[in-house]
Amino acid sequence: ETLPEMPGRKLAVLRAITPVDPANSGAGVSHVVTAVSYRGKRLRVTTRLKTAEAGVSRCYMGVLQGGLVLQGANVPIAAGSHDWTDCNVVLDVPENATGLRVGINLNGGGTVWSDGFHFEAVGKDVPLTRDRAPWEGPVNLGFDP
Repeated sequence: ETLPEMPGRKLAVLRAITPVDPANSGAGVSHVVTAVSYRGKRLRVTTRLKTAEAGVSRCYMGVLQGGLVLQGANVPIAAGSHDWTDCNVVLDVPENATGLRVGINLNGGGTVWSDGFHFEAVGKDVPLTRDRAPWEGPVNLGFDP
């Protein structure tokens, strides 16, 4: 999809097309790339997100070894409508990493756009990202419909 403020630029988009229950619905899109160039480095992955009447959206990165996630983190963007906002995740990529999974999620209704991902090796002075959950605690532990 393209937007008027970014003519000719292709964007990833997640859009809820039916009414949804924000607590129990979501969608995502991701890319998996090789980790070879980033092994032994601290890596910052950046995307810019724009939202319209969105539930919680987030960007994330996971470091993979084979099909297993060694570590991961996500950064939520507040619900609602927001203009383009940087979303950064910083993780250390161990020497045994084989892949990196990056992506965006949308929980609840609305729309979220991403303008792509940028990878940058950074110094150890840049703090690691720790998951920041947008909820107060566990929800629906009884598996209620």
